[in-house]
Amino acid sequence: MSKKKRPPDEPSGRRGGKRPVRGSAPGQGLPLPHPFAMEGLLRDALRQSGMLEEAGAPAAEAWRLVEQAYCAQDRKRQRQLAQHALEIDPDCAEAYVCLAETASRAEEALSAWEQGVAVATRALGGAESMDRYAGHFWGRLETRPYMRARLGLAQCLWTLRRQEEAVAHCRELLRLNPNDNQGVRYVLSSYLCELGRDDQWQQLLDEYPDDASAEWHFGRALLAYRRLGDTDASRAVLQAAHAANPYVVEYLVGNRPLDTQSPPYFALGEDSEACSYVGAFLSGWRGTPGAAAWLRRTLQTAMPTSQREPPRASWSFLKGSVGDLPLATGEVWQVDVRRMPLGSGDRDATPTRILAVTNADQGEIILLQPWEPEAPPKPRDILIAVVTAMRNLPSGEPRRPEAIQVLQKTYRRSWTPKLAELSVRCELIDDCEFLDTIMDRLAEREASCPLSEHEQQRRTESVADLPQESDEVWQVAARKLATWIIDQGEPQRPWATLVASLDTGCILGQKVSLEPPTAEMLWETVLAAMVSPAAGPPHLPGAIEVHSEPWRDALLPHLTPLGVACQACSQLERMDALLDDLSNHLSSGPQLAAMIDTPGVTLRHVGGLFAAAAEFYREKPWRSVPGDVAIEVRCDKFQTSRWHAVVMGQSGMTFGLAMYEDWEVLQALLREAPDADRRNSALSLMYSEAFEIAVRDLDAAEREDWAVASPEAYPLVMRVNPGMAVRPPLAWELELLEGCLRAVPLFLRQAQRTPARLTVPISSGELTLDLRRTD
Repeated sequence: MSKKKRPPDEPSGRRGGKRPVRGSAPGQGLPLPHPFAMEGLLRDALRQSGMLEEAGAPAAEAWRLVEQAYCAQDRKRQRQLAQHALEIDPDCAEAYVCLAETASRAEEALSAWEQGVAVATRALGGAESMDRYAGHFWGRLETRPYMRARLGLAQCLWTLRRQEEAVAHCRELLRLNPNDNQGVRYVLSSYLCELGRDDQWQQLLDEYPDDASAEWHFGRALLAYRRLGDTDASRAVLQAAHAANPYVVEYLVGNRPLDTQSPPYFALGEDSEACSYVGAFLSGWRGTPGAAAWLRRTLQTAMPTSQREPPRASWSFLKGSVGDLPLATGEVWQVDVRRMPLGSGDRDATPTRILAVTNADQGEIILLQPWEPEAPPKPRDILIAVVTAMRNLPSGEPRRPEAIQVLQKTYRRSWTPKLAELSVRCELIDDCEFLDTIMDRLAEREASCPLSEHEQQRRTESVADLPQESDEVWQVAARKLATWIIDQGEPQRPWATLVASLDTGCILGQKVSLEPPTAEMLWETVLAAMVSPAAGPPHLPGAIEVHSEPWRDALLPHLTPLGVACQACSQLERMDALLDDLSNHLSSGPQLAAMIDTPGVTLRHVGGLFAAAAEFYREKPWRSVPGDVAIEVRCDKFQTSRWHAVVMGQSGMTFGLAMYEDWEVLQALLREAPDADRRNSALSLMYSEAFEIAVRDLDAAEREDWAVASPEAYPLVMRVNPGMAVRPPLAWELELLEGCLRAVPLFLRQAQRTPARLTVPISSGELTLDLRRTD
C-alpha cells in the first residue's frame, strides 16, 4: 500500500496530510496529478452520468481556473489564476485553498484558509447543516472543499502556535468523517504527542486499532516508554514498531539527516514512510527525556556517524607537510588493522577495528585508533592516518620512518607509489611479532573479569621474586577518555588506567574499563605491569606515585611487603601528558574546543549558562512562537548591542536559541539564499546529548553538578563568524546568551505583543535587555 503527501514545495503554514496513492507507483517515474485535478475528473464523470448537478457557469469557470492553477509550475501564476477565479465566483472555496497553499507566510495563509472555510460552510447550507452529513462527510463531493479548507486551517493555526484551536478543528473533522479519508488522525496524533496529552493520544490510537502505519506503531512505543519507562513491556512494543519500519530509528537518533522537504510519496515500511513520520513526530521524541538513549539501548543503535568518522586530509596536503620532515634512518614501523572488543569488557562483544602502528625497534606504540565505520577501511584512508601520525608522534620530534611494514598485499600495492614520494619504503612481511604482542596484551587488559583468588595469590607470590630497580619511580593514574564507544546500545566513555615509568616514559601497563577503577582493578593493573610489562623485562620499581590518598591506601597493603614505597602526589604531569596522548590516539576525530578553556571564561560563566539553558528547555518556548519570528534584542552593556533571536524547535529538528547580528543575513537565511551561510554571524545554542558537547565541558558539568534538564538537553554553544568559522563563545557572549535564555521565555509569556525592558539575573550579576517582536 502506498501513500502520498503534499508536494515538496509545501508553503508556510501547512503540514500536509496523507492520501492514498492512486495509479502508478512512484518508482516508475509517473507523477500523480494534484488530488484536486483527480477529483475534477470524478466530478465530470458523475455529471455525465446524471449523479451530480451541473454547476452554474461562473462556478464552472472558476473551477476550471483553479484546476489550471494547480497544474501551473510557477507560484505567482498559481495565485493569479486563483484570484481570477474569485473574481468570477467569490464563493469558490477551492480558490481560497489555492491562495492559502501558495502564501509566502503563515499569517497571510490564515486569512485565506478562514475565508475558504466560511464560503464552503455557506455552500453546504450553513453551520447548522453540518450534522446532516456527519459520519460519511467525505463521501459527498460537495463537502470536500470544506474538509480541505478546514484541515489546512488547523495546520496553519498549529504553525502559528495556536495549538488549542488546531486540535479542536482536527477533532471536529474526525467527528464529521471518522473514516478519515484525509489522514487527519495522523496530524492530530502528532499534535497530541508534542503537547504531551498522552491519555487523549492513547484514546485516538485505540479508535483505529488496525492502522499499520509508522505513526501508530511508533506512537504506541513512545507512549509505552512515557508511561512505563524502560521495561520489558515497553521494549517489546518498540521492537514490534522497529520490525514494521526499521528505517525510523536511524532518523530519530540522528544517525541519518532528515531532508527538510517531505517525500512526495511514501510506502508502508519503507524509508519514505520513515522520513514522513519523523518529520512530524521528531519533536515529540526529542521532547521526551531519555527517549533517544532508550532507542539506542533497546535496538543496539550506533552513535551518529559524524561523531565517529576519522579526520581526513588530502594526499597533496600531507605530501607537502610531511615530505620535509627528517628521515629517521633505520626506523621501521609496522602497520595493521586488527579487531577486538574495545572498552566493553566483554570478549564476545562486537569487535572494533583498531588501526595499530608500532615502532618495533624502539618498543613504541605510534598510534592506536578505533575505526568505527561498518565497512572495512580503505587502504588510502589508512595510509592518510599513518602519514598524519608522522606529524603527531607520541614522543620525539616529527619524522618519517625509513620503512613501513605491512601484512596485506593490498596495502603494499596501494601504498608503495605514494610512500615512494616521501622516500619511505613499503615492505611486505609474514608477521608483526611486536605488534602482535602489543595487541595481545591490550586484549588481556580489556578483559573485565577480576582475577580469581588463587590466580591473584599466585601472581603476588611470583612478583616477590622479581628483581627491583630501587631508583625507578612509577606513576599510576586513571581518567575518563575523550572517546565514546557503544556498549549495549548506550554511548559511554571508557576509563583508562595507566602505569608508566617516570624515568623512561614508557607505558608499562594499562586497563580500559567502562566503570571507574576499583581498588582491586588498580592493584591488578599494577601487578600486571610488574609481571608482564608492555616494555622491558619484569621487575619491581623502587616507588610508585598516585594522584590520591585513597589510591595510596589501597595499594600500600600490596606494595609494602614487596619493599615498594607509595605516595600520593597532587600533580602527576607526566601521566597527564600520557593520558592526553592516549585519549587523542583513541579519539576518531577532532574534538570540540571547550567553553571552559576559552581565555576569560570562568566556571561561573559556563555554570550560569547551563542553568539558564536548563530553565529555557523546561519552559519549551518553541511552543509559543512560530519558527520564522525573530525577536530583536538590545543590550547597551556590550559593543554589539543589537541582536535578533530566533527560537528553534518548532519542527522538532533542533531545539535551542539562535542569535543573529545582521537582520538582512537572517532574512536571507530564512529564504535559504545560497550565500547566506557564509555571511552569517551568530551565537547559537542547540540542545544535544552528552557525547555531542566538548568533553572538558562535560567533565566540568559532572564535577560541578551543573543543571541539565534532560539527557537530550546538554547545551552545545557555538559562535559562528562570517566564512562559517566556528569557535567557543567569549565571556561577554556567554553573559549575553545567558540573559537571553532567561528573558525570551518571560517576554513570550506576555499577553500583549508590545516591546518590553526586562532585567534578569546572570552569573555575573544582572543584565537589562530590551526585546521587541519583529513580526
